[in-house]
Amino acid sequence: MQLAESRRRKWADAKGPGRATRATKEISKSPKSLREYEERAEMAWLESIVTDDGVASASLHVKLGTFARLDVAPFLLLYALLVGVMVQNEVLWNLAEAAGLTNEDDAQKAAVGRSEWELIAWSGAIAAAVISHVMTLLSGVWSVKLRCSLRYRAARDLHEAEAVCIIPVEHRGMPAICELHKDAADDVRENETSAKSKDKTTRAPKTRAQRQRERMEKEEEEEQMRKSQLVSLRSSECWFEFQRKRFELVGSIVDTQTSNLCKFKPLDFPDNLMISSYLNWPGYTEVGDRLAAVRKWSRNEFDIPMPPLRDLFFENATSPFFLFQVLCVALWCLDEYWYYSVFTLAMLVIFELTVCKQRQQNLGMLRGMLHPPYPVWVYRSDHWVRSLSTDLVPGDMCSLVRPTNLYRPMPDGTRQVEDEENILVPCDMLLLRGSCVVNEAMLTGESVPKMKESVLSLAHAKSNLLERPLVVEGSEFSNHLVLGGTRVIQHKMEAIDPLDKEKPAGLIPSPPDGGCLAIVLRTGFYTSQGSLMRTILFSTEHVTVGDKDTFYFILVLLVFAVLASAYVLVEGLKNETQSRWKLFLHCIMIVTSVVPPELPMELSLAVNTSLSRLFRLAIFCTEPYRIPYAGRLNLCCFDKTGTLTSDAYFVKGIAHPSAVQNFSKDTQIAPTLTPAQESDGHAIFVIAGCHQLVRMADKVDGDPMEKAAVRAINWGMTRDSRMINRASSKAKGERVQIRILHHHPFSSTLKRMSAVIAVETLDALKRVKSSKIMVVCKGAPEKMVEFLEEEPAQYKESYQAFMLAGGRVLALACKTLPVTVSETSASLLSRDECESKLTFAGLLVLDCPLKEDTRDAVDQLRNAQHRIVIVTGDNALTACDVARQLELVGDNHEDVLELSPELEWVPIDPRASPPEESVRRFERGHTAAVLVQQEGKHLVVTGAALDAMEAEMGGPSSHGFARALRRLTPHVTVFARVSPRHKEIVLAAMTAAGCRALMCGDGTNDVGALKQADVGVSIINSPEHEDAVKRAREQVADRFTSKEMRKMSAADRIRMEIQAMEAEKQGSSVVQLGDASIASPFTSKSTSIMSTVHIVRQGRCTLVTTIQMYKILALNCLVSAYSMSALYLYGVKQGDTQATIAGLLIAGLFMFISWAEPLETLSRERPVASVFSASVMVSLLGQLVVHFASLFAVLHLTTPFVESGAEEMRPDADFKPNVINSAVFLVGLCMQCNVFGANYHGHPFMQSLWDNKVFHRILLATWSLSVLLTAEVIPGLGETFELVPLPDTNDYRAKLLAILLADTACSWAWEFMARSVLA
Repeated sequence: MQLAESRRRKWADAKGPGRATRATKEISKSPKSLREYEERAEMAWLESIVTDDGVASASLHVKLGTFARLDVAPFLLLYALLVGVMVQNEVLWNLAEAAGLTNEDDAQKAAVGRSEWELIAWSGAIAAAVISHVMTLLSGVWSVKLRCSLRYRAARDLHEAEAVCIIPVEHRGMPAICELHKDAADDVRENETSAKSKDKTTRAPKTRAQRQRERMEKEEEEEQMRKSQLVSLRSSECWFEFQRKRFELVGSIVDTQTSNLCKFKPLDFPDNLMISSYLNWPGYTEVGDRLAAVRKWSRNEFDIPMPPLRDLFFENATSPFFLFQVLCVALWCLDEYWYYSVFTLAMLVIFELTVCKQRQQNLGMLRGMLHPPYPVWVYRSDHWVRSLSTDLVPGDMCSLVRPTNLYRPMPDGTRQVEDEENILVPCDMLLLRGSCVVNEAMLTGESVPKMKESVLSLAHAKSNLLERPLVVEGSEFSNHLVLGGTRVIQHKMEAIDPLDKEKPAGLIPSPPDGGCLAIVLRTGFYTSQGSLMRTILFSTEHVTVGDKDTFYFILVLLVFAVLASAYVLVEGLKNETQSRWKLFLHCIMIVTSVVPPELPMELSLAVNTSLSRLFRLAIFCTEPYRIPYAGRLNLCCFDKTGTLTSDAYFVKGIAHPSAVQNFSKDTQIAPTLTPAQESDGHAIFVIAGCHQLVRMADKVDGDPMEKAAVRAINWGMTRDSRMINRASSKAKGERVQIRILHHHPFSSTLKRMSAVIAVETLDALKRVKSSKIMVVCKGAPEKMVEFLEEEPAQYKESYQAFMLAGGRVLALACKTLPVTVSETSASLLSRDECESKLTFAGLLVLDCPLKEDTRDAVDQLRNAQHRIVIVTGDNALTACDVARQLELVGDNHEDVLELSPELEWVPIDPRASPPEESVRRFERGHTAAVLVQQEGKHLVVTGAALDAMEAEMGGPSSHGFARALRRLTPHVTVFARVSPRHKEIVLAAMTAAGCRALMCGDGTNDVGALKQADVGVSIINSPEHEDAVKRAREQVADRFTSKEMRKMSAADRIRMEIQAMEAEKQGSSVVQLGDASIASPFTSKSTSIMSTVHIVRQGRCTLVTTIQMYKILALNCLVSAYSMSALYLYGVKQGDTQATIAGLLIAGLFMFISWAEPLETLSRERPVASVFSASVMVSLLGQLVVHFASLFAVLHLTTPFVESGAEEMRPDADFKPNVINSAVFLVGLCMQCNVFGANYHGHPFMQSLWDNKVFHRILLATWSLSVLLTAEVIPGLGETFELVPLPDTNDYRAKLLAILLADTACSWAWEFMARSVLA
C-alpha cells in the first residue's frame, strides 16, 4: 500500500501542480481492493513514461518464453486434450467390442453411425482448434495491442522490462513494439551502488571538513565538465527507437528502482542552451569526445532501407483483407468453382505485387530525393580538417559556404562535379560568425531569399537575447538559424573583431574556404528536413470514408448475411438427404460474401488516382488520408500577402511630413503623394538603407516590396552591397552612396525593422567628401508611432485614409547620430537604442494587386458554398479593401464592424463616429451571430482584440476564451494584424466549432495555422517552375497539329500524353524535397491559389467515388446473399464460367469507375459526407427491393419449366445448366449493369456517365449482351456462357425481357428520385 501511495504521489507531482489534484482523484476513486488500488497507481505510472507530441501512450513489457505465450501454451493444452479424448474413445470402443457387449448387427449399425457423426464432430473440433490457433497467431500480427497481450506481460519495473509498446497519435504512423536497449554500464553502476552502500556500513562516518572538501571537489569537477562540453555526451543507460527517433531514459535505472517512476524523452540535442553557451564552445578538442558524440547521435544521414519484394509481399499477404480473400477463394474451390477461384487468386496476387512494387518505387523516389554527402571543413582538435557532411555531429564547428566546384567521389575512383542546385545544408546549424543568404522554400514555402546573421551580432549589441535559451521552432532566433535542407546562395565571412576574441568562437581562425562559422545543432532525422522525411515515411496513407462508418456499414451487411445464412441452415437441416458438409460450406460462403474481395483494391485505386492527378497539377501530398476531407469543406481561409495578392508591388508615392500635417479629414481625400523618383530628403535614405536585399551574381533578390521601393526611387546595389543613386551616378558631379553598417531584421511580432547606415557624398573622383551615420527604420504605422520623438499632426488619419483606399502603408523614420559616434560604435548599438527618438520621414504607399486568377478561384469556392475568410498580418483596412475587391464585404464601410481592443464592435471606417447607444459590446461572442445573421454586418477581428479577449477571460488556455472563440470565429470575415500564434488559435477554434476548414498560405507565418486546418495548402511561389512546365508541355504539343490529333489512334494519343507527363517531370526536376513543405500536408508549386480549387475538386470526386463504391459493393453483397440463400434452396447456382465472367466484369467496372475525372467547375451542391446519410440509405433499400422483386419474378416465371424433383435442382447437386440457372444468370448480368450505372454519380462532381466513355461502353455492351442472350438472336452464343435455350412458349422470352427492362427502369428511377429529393 505504501508503494502504491508513493507512486500515486510521485505521478501527481510529475504531472505538475495543475494536474496533481486530478491525478489524485483519478487514482483514488473508491478502489474495491488493495490490488485494484495498486493497479491504478501502476497504470498512472505507465501512462507518463514517454514525453513526446507524437506518442499517445506507452507501456513497458517483458517478453514471454515460447511455451508461456498465450498464443502457444493454451493451444498446446487444447491439442493434447483433443488427442487424449480421441484415444480414450477409441480405447473404450475397442474394449466394448472385445467384451462382446453388442451383437453383430447392432455393432455394425453403431459403427456406421459412429463413423459418420464422429468424423463430422472430430473434423469440426480439430478445424475449430486449428482455425482459432491460426487466428490468434494472426491477430498478433495485425494488432500491436493484441501482440503485447499474447506474447508479453506488463513489466513491474524498468529493471525487468525488455520492450516498450508505443501507440502514436492519430495519423502519425502505426503502433509498434520497440526493443528496450540497456547498456552494460547498468550492471556496473548497480554493483558500484551496492558496494558503496555496503561500504557506508563498515567505514567510519566522514567529518564535516571532509564532506565540505568532497562537495567543493564535486562542484569544481562539474564546472570543468560544463566548460569542456556543450552538452552531456554520456549515452543513456536505457533507450529505444521509434520511427527513426531515439528515446532515452531520464536519469538512471537505479533511480527508477528507488522512486518507482521512469520517463523517456527524445534524444537531447544542444538546441536549447543559452546563446552565450554556443559562443563559449571551442569545438571538440579531444578525439574521445567526438567518438562519444558519434555513439550518442550516430551519423548525419537519412537511413531509408529498401525492403526486398519478398518481405513486402509477406507483410501484405498476412493482412486481414488478403487472408480473407484467400479464404473466400478456398471456399469457392471447395464448391468446385475452379476457373473463378484461380482467376480471383491470380488477380489478388498480381494486385498485391503491384502494390509492393509501387511501394518500392515510392521508397526509391524518396531515396532519390536525398543528396549525396559532400566534403566540408570542420574545426576539430584546434585545427581545420576536411570531413564528409555525413560525419557531422552536434557540437561540431563547421564552415558554411555557398557550394561551388564541389566534387563527389564515384565508385570507379573518379570524381564528378556536383551540381550546385543539389548541394543543400546538411543539418540544422546556428550561425556564429559571418552572414549568408539562404533559400528556405523546402521548409517554409517562401522562395524569397532570407538573410542570416551571426549570433555575435547579439553580443555586439548587448542584446538581452544573449542570455536567453535558443528556440529553434520560434521566430525569435530564425535570423540566426540555418536549417537542414535549405540552400546557401550567398555567404560573407566577416573579419575577426577584437571584441570577438573574448569568446572562444571568436578565437577560432577563419575557415580555409572563406565560409561562415556555424555550430551543428541537430542531425539526421531530428532536423527540420528529417521531420519532413519522417512525415512522408510514417504518415497514414489509407483513404476511407471513415473508420466508424466503414465498421458500422460492414456490420449492417453482416446482419443480413447472418440472417440469410441462418435461413439456409434451418431449411437445409429439414432435408435429410442434403449433404451436411456442403450445407455448412454454403452457410460460411454466405457470411463471407459480406466483405467482397475487391474492397481494398478499389479503395487503393481511388487514392492512387487522386494522388497521381494532384501530382500532375504540381501539388504534392504527404498525408493522402486528407484528400476526402477536402470534399467536406465548408470554410476556406487565405493569407493575404503573397497568397491572394501578387508579389508584384508598385509604389504609388511618398507622403512627406508636410503633406501629412496639412491633411484634412473633412475633405475625404487622402494626402497628396509625391512620386518616388521626384522625392528627396530622409525618406529616400530610409528606403535605400532599410532593407534586406542581397546582390546575387547579376541581379538583386529579396522581398518583392523592398525591391519595388528601391526600384521606384531609382537606386541600385553594387557588387559590394553598397546602395547608389543611379541618377547621380550617371552625372559627372557629386553622387550619394549608402553603406549598411548593421541592420535589425524585420520581425512579424515587432512589425518593423531598422538599420544603421553611413550616408556618404562622393566627388567626381569617387572620394568621400562628407559622411554621416544615420539610423533608419520602417514598419507598420500604428507600431512606429511608439518610437517617434513627436507624433505629427493628422498622422493616424493620414495612414488610415491611404489604407481605406487599398494601399499598403509603411511609416518611415530616421535619426542622425552625433559626429562623435564612430561606425564601430554605431554598429554595436542595441535595437532599443537604435529605435528610439526617431524623426518622422514620411509614409510610403504601395499597391499590391490581386493575383491574376485570385478572383476566379474565390468566386468558384464561394459558388460552391464555401465561406471565405482572410487571415493576415496586414492592417485591417488594407485587408478589408482586398475583401471588398473579392466581394466578401460590401462597398459600404458602415456595414463592416471591427472588434476594438476595448471589446466593442465599432465601424472600421475611422472617419465614422457612431453614437454610444449603437455600439455593441462583445459579450463573449454572443453578439457576433446577431450582427451577421440579423443585421447583415461583416465582422473584422484584429490581433489586439484577441489579446484583449485573452486578458479578460483568463488567458489562452482558459475555457472561457476557447468558448468565446468558438462562438466568434464562424461569423468573422477578416482576421487582421494577427501574429502566427493568433492564426494558429483561430484555425483551432474554427475546427472546434465544427467547421471543416482549409487554410492556404505561403510562408513561415502560416505554418501553425496550416497544421491546425483540416486541409492545409502551402504555396511555393516559384514562377520558374511554372514556366519550365509550360515550356515542356508546349514543346510536346507543338509537334502535333489539331488535324494530326484527330487522325491519331487511341494508342498514339496515350503515347503523346505519356510524353507530356515525362516532359512535365523533367520541367519540374522530377520530385525533390522542395516539392513538399514541412508546413502542410499539401504543397503546391504554383503561385496561384487555384490549387485550392483543384484540391477541393479532387476531394469531392474522391469522396463521391468512395461512397458510390460502398453503395455498389453493398448492393452486390446483399443480392449475392439473397441468391445464395433463398434461390439456393431452389437449386439456383452459377457455373464456373459464369462466375469468372461476372468477376471480370465487376473488376473492370470498378477500375474504370475510379478513373472518372472531376469536373472543371465546382457546383453549389455539396457531396454526401457519410454512407449513412438519408439519400444513400433510401437509395440502397429501394434498389434492393427492385432487384429482389426481379429475382422473385424470374423464379416465379421459370418454375413451371423445371421438374421439382430433378437431380440438378437439389441444393447440394453439382452445377448443370438448366432454364432457371440460365434465367437467373441473365437477370443477374443485367442487374450488375444497373447497379453500376444507376449508382454512378457523375455530375455535378465528376464526369457524367456518357463522358466516361470506356465505362459506359462496357456497361452498354454488357447490357446489350444480356438482351441478346435473352432474345437468342445469335444461336449457339448461350453455350459459351453455360446457358440452355430458353422456352419458346407462353411468351417466356418476352416476359423475361420485360423483367430486365423493368429492373433497369425502376432501379435508375429510384436512384434519381432519392438523389434529387434527399441529397
